[in-house]
Amino acid sequence: MRLTCFATNTVGIPIARLELRHRRRARAEDGVRAARDTGLRISPVCPALCGTHDP
Repeated sequence: MRLTCFATNTVGIPIARLELRHRRRARAEDGVRAARDTGLRISPVCPALCGTHDP
């Protein structure tokens, strides 16, 4: 059995939408982590892709 709990102060958004938002963000973070692990951090475009650039 799998139980999921959300603790949020977001008002007016259905739980299913909050879960989707969380999963999308986690997937994006996993992509950045995988890119760094495969050596993308030494690429000249990495600061823009990896979120390490200063705006």
